[in-house]
Amino acid sequence: MTTTYDSPNSDDFVSPVRLTVFPRLEYPFRQDLTAIFYKIDYVQRAEFFVPSALDLTCPDNSSAFLIEESAPRQKGNGLCRFTRTFATVPADRTEYATGSFAFPSYKTDSDSTTFLRPTFTQTVVAKVDFVYLKTTDPGADLTISNRFQPLDSAANKVNFVASDTTPTLTEYQNYVSGTPGGVILKEDGGKILLEDGVDALLEESGGVGTSTYIQSQETRVRRWKGNIWETQTRYVYAL
Repeated sequence: MTTTYDSPNSDDFVSPVRLTVFPRLEYPFRQDLTAIFYKIDYVQRAEFFVPSALDLTCPDNSSAFLIEESAPRQKGNGLCRFTRTFATVPADRTEYATGSFAFPSYKTDSDSTTFLRPTFTQTVVAKVDFVYLKTTDPGADLTISNRFQPLDSAANKVNFVASDTTPTLTEYQNYVSGTPGGVILKEDGGKILLEDGVDALLEESGGVGTSTYIQSQETRVRRWKGNIWETQTRYVYAL
């Protein structure tokens, strides 16, 4: 005896039939409510179930894409039920966490055997920038940046700053003091005079008297969900 299905799609449940009227919404980051998971249940004849490809567009939001599909669960009468989860691409955001960093020693020049201050490691509060991108080619589309690393005049990696390193000792001391870009600020009658273009540098560094952020780790990459990738870049204040 042939089983006949009363299918809303009029194809005997050969194609998936949506069960969920309104998707179940989940928010992975409470501080970013634009990042949303849409969970939608479907039913289909088990023999016709085929896993869907990632990046299928969500029927309720064209900016959300398939990141996961559950294994089909038998419902009886030859039908199975499964859940598709779609996600929007999260906005970039900043978090904070503790971390340790080895801050460079000070020397007059690279050849000097005398240190003006030693290298030291300190646990500090790090700023962590998260960036998200949907791509099927992360090797080409994701940008990796390197940790802060002083170089001597021959471009060798060193653990000190001096008059002939990159950055120089003066430049690094300006990072620590909050003087942006190595610019020496002048004072006139109690007012700080800024040269053209310095305002933007002040905004980037946090302002006069605020230490400049330096990158403390190489950028980390991981698959967040589906074809949405996450990069994490950590920064600490120069000390």
